[in-house]
Amino acid sequence: MNVDELRRQDSVLLAVACSKVAEDEKTLPEDAAQARALKHEWVKLIARQTPPPRSVHEYVAIRTEIDQLRMRMAEFLAPLLSSL
Repeated sequence: MNVDELRRQDSVLLAVACSKVAEDEKTLPEDAAQARALKHEWVKLIARQTPPPRSVHEYVAIRTEIDQLRMRMAEFLAPLLSSL
Protein backbone atom coordinates (compact mmCIF):
# COMPACT_ATOMS: atom_id res chain seq x y z
CA MET A 1 0.00 0.00 0.00
CA ASN A 2 1.17 3.50 -0.71
CA VAL A 3 0.88 6.37 1.74
CA ASP A 4 -2.35 7.72 0.21
CA GLU A 5 -4.04 4.34 0.56
CA LEU A 6 -2.81 4.03 4.15
CA ARG A 7 -4.11 7.51 5.01
CA ARG A 8 -7.61 6.35 4.06
CA GLN A 9 -7.45 3.38 6.46
CA ASP A 10 -9.02 3.39 9.89
CA SER A 11 -6.67 4.03 12.80
CA VAL A 12 -7.45 0.55 14.17
CA LEU A 13 -6.00 -1.10 11.06
CA LEU A 14 -2.92 1.11 11.19
CA ALA A 15 -2.40 0.32 14.87
CA VAL A 16 -2.59 -3.40 14.07
CA ALA A 17 -0.07 -2.89 11.25
CA CYS A 18 2.24 -1.10 13.71
CA SER A 19 1.98 -4.09 16.05
CA LYS A 20 2.87 -6.48 13.25
CA VAL A 21 5.84 -4.35 12.19
CA ALA A 22 7.04 -4.18 15.81
CA GLU A 23 6.81 -7.96 16.20
CA ASP A 24 8.43 -8.86 12.87
CA GLU A 25 11.95 -10.17 13.47
CA LYS A 26 13.08 -8.65 10.15
CA THR A 27 12.19 -5.12 11.32
CA LEU A 28 15.11 -2.90 12.25
CA PRO A 29 15.23 -2.23 16.02
CA GLU A 30 14.66 1.54 15.59
CA ASP A 31 11.64 0.89 13.34
CA ALA A 32 10.24 -1.64 15.80
CA ALA A 33 10.62 0.89 18.61
CA GLN A 34 8.85 3.57 16.57
CA ALA A 35 6.04 1.15 15.68
CA ARG A 36 5.57 0.27 19.36
CA ALA A 37 5.53 3.98 20.30
CA LEU A 38 2.88 4.79 17.69
CA LYS A 39 0.72 1.86 18.82
CA HIS A 40 1.11 2.91 22.47
CA GLU A 41 0.10 6.48 21.61
CA TRP A 42 -2.97 5.14 19.81
CA VAL A 43 -3.95 2.98 22.80
CA LYS A 44 -3.72 5.99 25.11
CA LEU A 45 -5.92 8.09 22.81
CA ILE A 46 -8.53 5.35 22.52
CA ALA A 47 -8.58 5.00 26.31
CA ARG A 48 -9.28 8.74 26.61
CA GLN A 49 -12.41 8.39 24.50
CA THR A 50 -13.73 5.31 26.30
CA PRO A 51 -16.32 6.02 27.58
CA PRO A 52 -17.00 8.97 25.27
CA PRO A 53 -16.34 12.32 26.91
CA ARG A 54 -19.38 14.36 27.94
CA SER A 55 -18.00 17.45 26.28
CA VAL A 56 -18.36 17.64 22.50
CA HIS A 57 -15.33 19.91 22.46
CA GLU A 58 -13.20 17.27 24.20
CA TYR A 59 -14.52 14.54 21.88
CA VAL A 60 -13.61 16.59 18.80
CA ALA A 61 -10.15 17.29 20.23
CA ILE A 62 -9.50 13.58 20.80
CA ARG A 63 -10.78 12.67 17.31
CA THR A 64 -8.48 15.34 15.84
CA GLU A 65 -5.51 13.83 17.71
CA ILE A 66 -6.44 10.36 16.46
CA ASP A 67 -6.66 11.65 12.88
CA GLN A 68 -3.24 13.31 13.20
CA LEU A 69 -1.80 10.10 14.63
CA ARG A 70 -3.40 8.12 11.78
CA MET A 71 -1.54 10.31 9.27
CA ARG A 72 1.76 9.83 11.13
CA MET A 73 1.23 6.06 11.25
CA ALA A 74 0.52 6.04 7.50
CA GLU A 75 3.70 8.01 6.77
CA PHE A 76 5.74 5.67 8.97
CA LEU A 77 4.23 2.44 7.63
CA ALA A 78 4.24 3.24 3.90
CA PRO A 79 7.93 2.54 3.22
CA LEU A 80 7.98 -0.47 5.53
CA LEU A 81 4.90 -2.14 4.06
CA SER A 82 5.95 -1.46 0.47
CA SER A 83 9.14 -3.45 1.05
CA LEU A 84 7.25 -6.59 2.15
